[in-house]
Amino acid sequence: MNERYIKWYTPYLSREFEMLAFGGGGGLPLILFPTSFGSYYQNKDFGLVGSVSGYIDAGKVTVYCPDAIDLESFYNKSIHPADRMRTHNAYENVIVRDVFDLARRECSCQPRRVSRRKHRVSPSRFSQSLH
Repeated sequence: MNERYIKWYTPYLSREFEMLAFGGGGGLPLILFPTSFGSYYQNKDFGLVGSVSGYIDAGKVTVYCPDAIDLESFYNKSIHPADRMRTHNAYENVIVRDVFDLARRECSCQPRRVSRRKHRVSPSRFSQSLH
C-alpha cells in the first residue's frame, strides 16, 4: 500500500500542516479525521486504514488522514471562545481549500453543487459504489 507523508505551509493557520495519504490518487477520495486529541497518524495506528487496504491497492479509494487542531481550538480553554471559533474556522478552510482540493486533483473529481435536500447514504450503498 502506497503511503505518503504530506506537509505544507498553510496560510489559513499561518503554520505547517501534516497529513498521511494512502493510495495512488485514484478512485474515491476518503477523508478520515482523528478522534478528539488525536493526530493525523491515528487512523493508521488504529488499523482503520489497513481495513480498507484492499480497496486502496485496487485503486478504488485514496485515503487522506489530515491532522486535527482541537487542542488549539475547542479544547483550548486559555483563549476566548470567539478565538476558539476563529481557529476552528481556519482549520475548516485548511480542510475545504487545501485537503479537499488536493483530493479532487489526485482523484480527478470535480466539486459538486450542494443540493438543499438532505441525502443519507447507507453503509451498504457506499460499499456497493466501490464495486
